[in-house]
Amino acid sequence: MGSQKVEKYLHDKSISLNDTNIAEQFQKLESFYINKLWNQLSELAQQLVNDSNFVSAIDLNEFYDSFIKDFEHRIHPLKLIQLIIPIAENKFKKEGMI
Repeated sequence: MGSQKVEKYLHDKSISLNDTNIAEQFQKLESFYINKLWNQLSELAQQLVNDSNFVSAIDLNEFYDSFIKDFEHRIHPLKLIQLIIPIAENKFKKEGMI
């Protein structure tokens, strides 16, 4: 996925969500992404995937596919695992596997 698609995804989420706090978090993600602040980006993303309000407001699979997948090769492997585990757990809970 190209950076323009990621930026569009983040921007669209920031303006379409009813929860202003989560919309602001998407604006921060977009800013970190545009400025290539990978450490800050991964830290915020990790906080968000562990936030129940965030998890209930968005589709985590889409979040991974449209966003995290694009920059996962730029972050530390341990940080990536810490991002992916809550997403996987959420997916399996929704599918009744956990």
